[in-house]
Amino acid sequence: MITVALIVLAGAWIVLIPFINGFVGGMNDQIDSGTASAQTVDAFQFNLTIFYYWPAFLLGAWFLFGIVRALYERRFPT
Repeated sequence: MITVALIVLAGAWIVLIPFINGFVGGMNDQIDSGTASAQTVDAFQFNLTIFYYWPAFLLGAWFLFGIVRALYERRFPT
């Protein structure tokens, strides 16, 4: 199941990269023209970093969900 999750996450990440490149290009245009403030650039960079690592966050969440689910449905007495 983890293999399938990795394949699906990698596929989704690959599909979304062109859209993100469009946003990055737009932000670069705003930076070049001087219309984006330093705070806006910092916020955009933070959001971009979060986007790059969202597959790792999701895998961690699935892993924790699997542990909780296994503990919830354990079949041996405590």
